Amino acid sequence: MLNIPNELQKYVVLTDNGDQVDRFKCPVPGCDYVTRLGPGALKMHMILRADPKVPTRYDQGHEEYLKNNMVLDQEQIKMLSDYPRKELGT
Repeated sequence: MLNIPNELQKYVVLTDNGDQVDRFKCPVPGCDYVTRLGPGALKMHMILRADPKVPTRYDQGHEEYLKNNMVLDQEQIKMLSDYPRKELGT
């Protein structure tokens, strides 16, 4: 079982046996975005969806989440990237 810090667990979906990160997930309520591209792609998803200047992708829930929560700094992205994970196509 991976020992992922509590504050980062909301960003990951583990494999059934808990030995790898299966996917990275968006913690915004109602958003079902998941990716195997990595934690940087997850952060970009959240930032892009929070931008009210682009109405076609804007989501108020993402904007509120980013206003009220710290979202994946560089150290956290590196930490999540270092955990064993399933890669694209597996």
